[in-house]
Amino acid sequence: MAVRGIVSLKDNKKKSSELFNDTEKMVRLRKLLSKQLESIWNDDFGRGFYETWIKFINFWRRNNLSGAKKRENKNPSKQEKRDETS
Repeated sequence: MAVRGIVSLKDNKKKSSELFNDTEKMVRLRKLLSKQLESIWNDDFGRGFYETWIKFINFWRRNNLSGAKKRENKNPSKQEKRDETS
């Protein structure tokens, strides 16, 4: 069910771009899901659902951060020019 939700979100480009571009929302969502995961009322299905979403958010954050670093390092001459001007 969690994977279906993730795929559905990715298919809806308008909503996914709004959510994925807002890192604060993603952090808050991860915290909310972590709290739900700790609930004593969760069964195996609920734990699996929340764990899947949390893993996806962690994966997205790692890739988003590494993608930003790659874009930054992609053209080092631009970085050198910025350093020289400052």
